[in-house]
Amino acid sequence: NQCNTVATYHDVVFEDCGAGTKIVRKWTVVLGCTGDVVKGDQVIKLSDDEGPAIICPDDLTFSTDPWTCITDVSIPEPEVEDACGSEFTLSLDAGELEVTGESPFFTVVDVPFGVWPVTWIAEDDCGNISECTFFISAVDDVPPVAVCDFHTVVSLGEDAAVNNGLTKLAASVLDDGSFDN
Repeated sequence: NQCNTVATYHDVVFEDCGAGTKIVRKWTVVLGCTGDVVKGDQVIKLSDDEGPAIICPDDLTFSTDPWTCITDVSIPEPEVEDACGSEFTLSLDAGELEVTGESPFFTVVDVPFGVWPVTWIAEDDCGNISECTFFISAVDDVPPVAVCDFHTVVSLGEDAAVNNGLTKLAASVLDDGSFDN
């Protein structure tokens, strides 16, 4: 038995976070055999549920300051793209090290000698988060500073033939405050 049942709908569209959309589909069904009308709502949500794609910069190596064993490191921004076209914010986590500045000009300050993890965090308008971690290294590329006595007098041994005209002189005799940062 075939009754001419008719179903129609009307969409009410709302913007959602990012480029997402929420649709409330209002159905009306007329049952042909009885003439009854049935109504119902269907919610369809097209949402952004993935964080932005983020690619960290390569690991970085910096020399410590010539007078101390620390350095400040300016951190390059990562490559970030959100597939849904959502706006995003960037933050930088350097663990126990201090970060100053704001996007896109972050600096990790007073980085001591060693290798340190740094994490970029990208959060889109929908609260989806992506992270990438890379490493910054502070190395001692500064040579020590030799400070020597201005004048040093040495004597050759009595028997120049036995010592071949040489004498021993400890480096500490010549040192007048040499240092390494």
